[in-house]
Amino acid sequence: MDSFKNLYYDLLSNYNEVVVNLSYVTRKTLQSKYFSPGICNGGEFKNLEINAIDVRSNNNKLTKPNSVCFPNGYNSNPDIVITCSHPINALLISTILMFDDIHNHINLPTYGTICKQGIFIGYEHKLTGMLTPSKFAGLVPDDMILMESNATQSYTTVTDKFILNFIEQVTDVLALLGYYYDVVHGNLTHECITFDGLNVIIGAWDYASLSYVNEQGSLIRIRGDPEGITPKLLGEYVPKEVLGPRFKLEPEFLWDQRFRKLQLPYYRSFDYYTLILSCLSIEYFFVKVMNNYLLKSIIFDPLFAPEQASNVYIELYTAVKRGIPLQFNQITYMLKRYTLTCDALDVTRDRLTKLKQIILL
Repeated sequence: MDSFKNLYYDLLSNYNEVVVNLSYVTRKTLQSKYFSPGICNGGEFKNLEINAIDVRSNNNKLTKPNSVCFPNGYNSNPDIVITCSHPINALLISTILMFDDIHNHINLPTYGTICKQGIFIGYEHKLTGMLTPSKFAGLVPDDMILMESNATQSYTTVTDKFILNFIEQVTDVLALLGYYYDVVHGNLTHECITFDGLNVIIGAWDYASLSYVNEQGSLIRIRGDPEGITPKLLGEYVPKEVLGPRFKLEPEFLWDQRFRKLQLPYYRSFDYYTLILSCLSIEYFFVKVMNNYLLKSIIFDPLFAPEQASNVYIELYTAVKRGIPLQFNQITYMLKRYTLTCDALDVTRDRLTKLKQIILL
């Protein structure tokens, strides 16, 4: 933990110290301010590249992002951008969040080992995903999971209470991360989720981006290296057009270099879209939500315009019948064909507050 405290305080006080030390590690030395020498038992990271760029003179930044679509207008224009390889990006972002009250919902690093092959970062939890409820059935109280069996099959399904608990935590965490840090996960699906008891844990921050203010008052944005990782998002793009509270995605936003050069977090509901559509393409989650009109009104209805919802339903139903949850790239391809809601996250939270007690009666 002490090594991550050092990393955290260096990020706050002197980000160049982080860049220098991690770049020094890149030269395959066994000395490091943040990692102890040891043996990398699999999963070692060889690409540790990191650099910081002063973008205060960049004229390509948007100065007036739509306040409904974007988390915080004042957080959209960083002074410094720290660009990292993916393992370092995940490490820096999770380290920043480690010292926030929201850390109970973040998969935190627990140790770092440096070896000749690179570094190995150990994390607190193994991400189970949500494909098979039985994977986390033992982690939650009995009244949250309903076990059913007969002579031919045995399966696990979740209760309404479990679904509501999951949605409540996810929306609260994403809203807080967006508000305070302009966090964009950039690759959020059910596979990035695990549970610690009833507590939802979000991990896999490799493609995320985050903003914070250091002790000198500079706004710093941490993000992954944009080169060679398409079609991942990086959390920086501009909607094609804003239509009141709804908008359409720029069709080429996954590949167009214009969007990667802007130091902008995209609108605040996109991570929620990708996570929920990923979950809704899993049979037990789809059946539980779509067969309960109150759950559907909370989770599915706020996402799409009424005239488009039936087409989305068919695409999700098809994925469920196929038995293979939608992958991130499939979800983004789907979303580009529909009109989306900027404040879907807020609408969902509001409806959850109003209808939760009715569902649990």
